Amino acid sequence: MFKRRFFQPGAPVQGPKPSIMRQKAEELFATKDYPGAARAYEELAEILNASNIPGVPYVIMQAGHSRILSGQTQLGMEHFKMGLSLLATQGEWVRFLRNRIRATNELRLLGLENEADIINSYFSEKVPAGMENVDLSVPIDDQKQERLPVKCQSCGAPLVENEVTWVDDVSAKCPYCGSINRKER
Repeated sequence: MFKRRFFQPGAPVQGPKPSIMRQKAEELFATKDYPGAARAYEELAEILNASNIPGVPYVIMQAGHSRILSGQTQLGMEHFKMGLSLLATQGEWVRFLRNRIRATNELRLLGLENEADIINSYFSEKVPAGMENVDLSVPIDDQKQERLPVKCQSCGAPLVENEVTWVDDVSAKCPYCGSINRKER
């Protein structure tokens, strides 16, 4: 079960590698074992957090998505709020806004209109002045998209254009493990 102690970083955790745990969680999700996927994502989030590895907000939100699909809407909503709050705390406003939109769209697709409205109203006050009008459409440079590896070369996590931090024109940071991935030539 997801525990409040989650947000208190500590010493690195001994045990399975985060990339293996992420793969297991994704496999459970793909086979529609949503309760199992939720537990796996929650465990992964705890390990990432305890080891100070980036990517915790995304993993928490995936745990929330899994909880909602398994019928545990309230717990899933708490995970969505937690992940979005972390992005806001980190000042990742564009990612915050994109993921808020993604979460509300997913909730609406599942027929959870009230929950989508809750996410929007809960976070509308957190957005700094001027950010409400930011253009969230990602101008995709075809060369960047074609040349960025599909998976992180260190941990194997998927590299999604709007979830990586571009370090420079040719290097992007993996949101899961923080390693730098360069465009392929």
